Amino acid sequence: FSKDAALAGLRVGYGIGNPELMAVIKAVKNSVNPYNVNSLSERLATAAVQDWAYYEDTCQKIMATRDWFSEELQALGFEVLPSSANFILTKSVVPTEGLFNYLESKKIYVRYFPKVERIKDYLRISIGSQEEMEKVVMVIQEVLG
Repeated sequence: FSKDAALAGLRVGYGIGNPELMAVIKAVKNSVNPYNVNSLSERLATAAVQDWAYYEDTCQKIMATRDWFSEELQALGFEVLPSSANFILTKSVVPTEGLFNYLESKKIYVRYFPKVERIKDYLRISIGSQEEMEKVVMVIQEVLG
């Protein structure tokens, strides 16, 4: 539910599979963390599934904001890999670690994988609301001067 319903804070998901596989998954889950989600999270997740208009609206907003944000970064000279997810991978025009640290100092938390060779020069930036992403662009513009 974190990706397509923008409900990451609920920590809710579901799985569908053949009965034998699901039995193994359930056994592992019960050996590690036997507790299910709380009742509020369950109700909100259920409501999200039952309200198709909400689901579609949320997906459309995430995609529109992702595309807008990608274009803004590209206009600033960043490389942005094509994305169909709720995040983008971008290569900065300034040193990646420096940008990562600056964003963190401004309480903007992105992912940085300096030990993963293929993406060590990229930041993984999750897509938030339009207003949140506008703030990210403004902070990045501060770094660029």
